[in-house]
Amino acid sequence: MTETIIVGIYGVPGSGKTFLTKELEKILGTDKYKSFDGSDMISQVVGGLERFKDLTEVQQAHVRAVAIKNIKQQCDEEKKIGIIAGHYMFWDEEYRDSQVIATEEDYKTYTHIIYLATSAEVVVQRREKDNQRTRPVVSLSHVKRWQDTEQEKLKDACLEHGILYTSIMESEVLEKALTLINDFSTHDKNRNLVQADKKLDDVMEAGNEKLEVVLAFDADNTLAPVDTGHMFWQGLLSDPESPTPLKKLFGSHLGYSYEAFRQATLYYESIGDEARFEALCNQVAVAKKITLHKEIGSFLQTMAKHTHIGCIVVTCGIKRVWEIVLQRAGLSDTVKVIGGGRIKDGFVMTPSVKTALVSRLQQFYKMTVWAFGDSPLDLGMLSKADRAIVVVGSKETRSKGMDAALNTLLENGILEAQQLVLPPIAPPRLDSIRLPIVSLDAEFLHPLTSSPLIPNNIATRIIIASGNTPLVLATKTRDAAISGVPLQEHHKKIGWYLATHFLLDLLGVEEQTINHVQGHQVPGYRLKNEEQTVIVPLMRGGEPLAFGVNAAFESAAFVHAKIPADLNSTLLQQMHTVILVDAVINSGNSMAEFVKHVRQLHATIRIVIVAIVVQFESIKQGALHDLLASDERLWLVALRVSENRYTGKGSTDTGHRLFSTTFLD
Repeated sequence: MTETIIVGIYGVPGSGKTFLTKELEKILGTDKYKSFDGSDMISQVVGGLERFKDLTEVQQAHVRAVAIKNIKQQCDEEKKIGIIAGHYMFWDEEYRDSQVIATEEDYKTYTHIIYLATSAEVVVQRREKDNQRTRPVVSLSHVKRWQDTEQEKLKDACLEHGILYTSIMESEVLEKALTLINDFSTHDKNRNLVQADKKLDDVMEAGNEKLEVVLAFDADNTLAPVDTGHMFWQGLLSDPESPTPLKKLFGSHLGYSYEAFRQATLYYESIGDEARFEALCNQVAVAKKITLHKEIGSFLQTMAKHTHIGCIVVTCGIKRVWEIVLQRAGLSDTVKVIGGGRIKDGFVMTPSVKTALVSRLQQFYKMTVWAFGDSPLDLGMLSKADRAIVVVGSKETRSKGMDAALNTLLENGILEAQQLVLPPIAPPRLDSIRLPIVSLDAEFLHPLTSSPLIPNNIATRIIIASGNTPLVLATKTRDAAISGVPLQEHHKKIGWYLATHFLLDLLGVEEQTINHVQGHQVPGYRLKNEEQTVIVPLMRGGEPLAFGVNAAFESAAFVHAKIPADLNSTLLQQMHTVILVDAVINSGNSMAEFVKHVRQLHATIRIVIVAIVVQFESIKQGALHDLLASDERLWLVALRVSENRYTGKGSTDTGHRLFSTTFLD
């Protein structure tokens, strides 16, 4: 810890500050800690408290500043943590207003303040029974007013000056103070990340050894259209319309920093013991009837059936609330929550920690990570993930600053994401071009649930058809009873399907003028740069499939090629796009040679490989994989991926089946 930690123990006279400080000294010792009584330190500066009382207010403020400076200097020199019993304000009952006595030096020196929220009844009794000091008689109502005012002012002052603040009730004073001071003395950003990593490790070690994919969800306004932190504090406020502590905190100069989330945890600590915290979390989760988005609940239930997929929630909100919500949804065994809320959790979840956990999943555990989030706090995690889904709620619940933050990252190429609009009738963010809309349907699930999984580093370069349509289309290609012209016609249908369903979205469209059937001209659309596109079937096996692509893009050129040298510079220099077509890609070596040749002749041309089936090993490793990983203007579109390793021969060779020449092999 580089900063000297100075902890103030505050409270009204009679709350037990001096007693607590002495008890802490007995238990903690003096090797690492140094205790002070603020009044004693003031007395040392001026030679007695009576002399201090005779000074003017300005002089007294100066003495207090000198006293706190002396404390700080001693702690710095001895490299010890300071614990000071002090006063924030005084308030004689006969006066209407209180007197804040804290100085600017106090605000500069204290790193933490613990307020003893001892009940007013106990304070009055202690003052009456105090035989060592003469204390003026105060009424119960005045003590309550003093405490309420002091806590409100002190909390605001701490927030303004970056001092971490919490309070303790008398039933748990010593034990709670020890827990807090131990936490104050050991916690920093580095320890925070270490503890967060440990929580993730615990979840991963308890998970399935077959995991390949982890889905990481934010909680508030992602899993459900609620802000549980707001609900938690709103239930404790006498005026539901007044701002919650979290609203004031995150709207302050601390923003959503590590320090802000540490302060949020200390606010939660101040509400009482674990039993009360648990009761309040249940009140939020159960009494408020929080339920997951119907679509997300069903999605998580479906994911639980797949042993290679794991689901975690990484929340900056209250971990315990979301554990209860997931338990009520029957998902607590399969969806684990990583987050904080209390000191015992060991860390606070911040935006940077979310990002770091996604990175750890990818780099240490070699996981493919899909991330789901709704606010600017999730953008680091979304940008880091292999696939990012922005959950968009109704206009009333969605984050107001998300559009601008999203737009900046998208424009700068830092983020590539899709949006999931819940409920589906809500207006989308930005537009469906910059942020395509997805649904949790079969097409969305296919890349997750299909096996094998495409390697992370080329996942964005490969498009594999999903849903029921490719299942039906693939059936006839594998049917031994179909060959010759019927199989050629079927390959053409597949070419048309891949072109119209995937290539148009990948390459874009452009407007063209057409003559309407009613005799006037209207705008129509076609493939972008269609007249500068060349379709190249590789040998005869790719020809019927290529004819199907050509049927969709009628203005494109069509050139046969048996070897790469069949494609010359004169042809390619006129083109924006080349579509290399083959029915089956086995090792990928032949296709890789074509790609290398095209790229040598034209450095920026868009290259799209189209196939019916791709053997998994060819995109897992080897020449084709390496090209897809390194060339940002190369894509592969296929009907399906197969793990079946074979080389066609005779009746199993695609070219022979297409042209009824199986007898030749």
